[in-house]
Amino acid sequence: MKARVVRRAPLALAYGCVNEEKLREIFAAMGVQVRVLQPEDCGTRLGVLAGEAGPAGGAGAPAPQHSVLVFAYFADALLDKALAALRTAQLGFDYKATLTPTNRMWTLPTLLEELQRERAQIEAQGRKP
Repeated sequence: MKARVVRRAPLALAYGCVNEEKLREIFAAMGVQVRVLQPEDCGTRLGVLAGEAGPAGGAGAPAPQHSVLVFAYFADALLDKALAALRTAQLGFDYKATLTPTNRMWTLPTLLEELQRERAQIEAQGRKP
């Protein structure tokens, strides 16, 4: 029996965006949905926020102080196009990530902790993140 692969539509999960209207405009031009996350979403697993089934996760997680954009179900070419469009529009986020098999089980604060740890390691090596 073959495993069934579920294809999901690309989705951008945004937290702390300074210009939600511009973000939606950029992604609408690519046919991508945007879900703007609120502080009350911080205790929910990223996979669930992206529409996957499963337990939501813990409650009462602290709201991050940084902006975060998570690209869920993006093909490489679409991800490149999205990053270029964000750069052209000068719409920045403190951190960006893609949804992975590992981080889909994390909450937004857990993802942010890992991204901050990775950035610190890169900067310690004298590279630009």
